Amino acid sequence: MPGYCYKLPMITDPVSPDADAAVAIMKKGWNLPTAWDFDAANGITGTFWDKRCAASHHLPCNLSDTHLILSLNASDIVHADVSLEGRRQYFGGMKRGSWMLVASGSAPDAVTSGAFSLLHVYIPIRLLRDACNAYDLGGIIPEKVAYLHGTNSGHPVVKHAADLIAAHAGQDRLRRLQIDTSCQSMVTEILRAFDAPTDQVDRLSLTPWQRARLEEYLKEEFCNDIDLAQLADVAGLSKYHFLRAFKSSFQRTPMAEVTERRLSHAADHLRENRLSITQIALKCGFSDHSHFSATFKRRFGVTPSRYRRMDQ
Repeated sequence: MPGYCYKLPMITDPVSPDADAAVAIMKKGWNLPTAWDFDAANGITGTFWDKRCAASHHLPCNLSDTHLILSLNASDIVHADVSLEGRRQYFGGMKRGSWMLVASGSAPDAVTSGAFSLLHVYIPIRLLRDACNAYDLGGIIPEKVAYLHGTNSGHPVVKHAADLIAAHAGQDRLRRLQIDTSCQSMVTEILRAFDAPTDQVDRLSLTPWQRARLEEYLKEEFCNDIDLAQLADVAGLSKYHFLRAFKSSFQRTPMAEVTERRLSHAADHLRENRLSITQIALKCGFSDHSHFSATFKRRFGVTPSRYRRMDQ
C-alpha cells in the first residue's frame, strides 16, 4: 500500500522562550491543578485543566504572540466572562463540547465560576508558517487571527482535539502515535480553515450573550444614528467578523435589521397617531420624507400615505 510522509522543514529562526514552554507558562499564570499534559512531535503541546473547587478564578494568558490556543470544554462551566484585547467576547455559562480558538497575542483573559475540566492545545504560529513555506501556501495565515468559537465538536480542528482526550484515556501502546497524528492533522485543518472561501468557512454566530446585548441596544437606539462600527463594538467583535456573525444569527445584515425595526415602528405610528409623514420619518431615524417614503414602499408595497388611508 502506498504511503506518505508529511515532513516539516527544520526551524532555523530563533525560537521564542514561549514556544517550547507554553504549558509551564500557562500553569504558572492560571495556578490550577491539571490532570495531564502532552507534547507532540511537531511542537504542539497542551494540558488538561481539572478545577475542582467552585470558587471564581481569574484566568490570564501570559504567553506572548507565539501561539494559537484551542480550548475544548470537557465539562459544563457554570459561568465564564471572556475578553480579548480588553473587549468582552462571552458572558454566561458554557456547555460541554463548546470550544474557542484564539491567538495568544490577543490577550485572552477570563474569569470563571464553578468547577470545570478543559483541554488546552497550544499551536505554535511558527509551525503554521513553516508548513506554509514548505508547501508554497503563502498568504493563507491572516495577519490577525479571528476569535472562533462553537458549541459542539463537529469542526475538524476540534475533533482532532477530542481525539487527544481519547488517546490519553486509552492504554494502547499506539497512544503516542495517535497524539502525533492528531496534532499533525490539526495543522492541516487549521490551514484549510484559513484558506477556505468565506462561504465555506464555518459560519460564526453571535453568542447568546452577544445577541441579547444587541437586542437590548437596538431596542433603545434603532431610531438614532447607528453605524456598523457601533454595533460591532457592542458585540465586542471586529466589523468584518461581526457582520458575518450577525448575518448568521439574524438572517439579514445589521443595517437591514435596523431599517426593519424603523419601518415597523413607523407603521405603528401611521396607524396610531396623526403625526405628519415627515415627523414620523424623522422620529423613526430616516433622514427625510423622500428617503422614508421610498424605503417604506419597497417594504410594504404602498406609500406611507396610502398605508395610513388603508388602515382608516
